[in-house]
Amino acid sequence: MAASSSCPELEGRYVTTPSWFDPRAGAGGALLMGTLVALVNAPHGALPAATSAGKQALYTFFFGGFIVQATGWHHSPGRGRACSR
Repeated sequence: MAASSSCPELEGRYVTTPSWFDPRAGAGGALLMGTLVALVNAPHGALPAATSAGKQALYTFFFGGFIVQATGWHHSPGRGRACSR
């Protein structure tokens, strides 16, 4: 899918990620939050810690990736402030 003409910096480039989701930010948040939840719950045993960490990582991946993209808190290389989403 080609970039829209409203961003001259992106003209002719291909956008490979959906406009509603940032997988890189989601993965970073999932790794961080999943690790923290696992460490907090480790005294309860390996299975409960892994279960809670997995649930938190999955939730954070999708919700965090959506929030970062929707609010425009990041700026990819080649993207100016006027073109951030």
